[in-house]
Amino acid sequence: MDPTNVWIGFGIAFVLSYFFYVSMKDLQGKEVPEPGIFLYVAILGTIYGLFWTYIISTLLIDLLEVFSIVL
Repeated sequence: MDPTNVWIGFGIAFVLSYFFYVSMKDLQGKEVPEPGIFLYVAILGTIYGLFWTYIISTLLIDLLEVFSIVL
């Protein structure tokens, strides 16, 4: 798996999470007070999510290769 795809996915996820962060509104149209830590949690969650996706997909591909060799 090419690590470039991970960085592209990180960039897309960061832009989308920032867009959702900025555009949050409640039902009456007023802006929701912005929690100070939300942006850091979104960035950290995106990094961890991409990291685990990379690890698990690599593990799955390795297991499929072992399974194909055994067969």
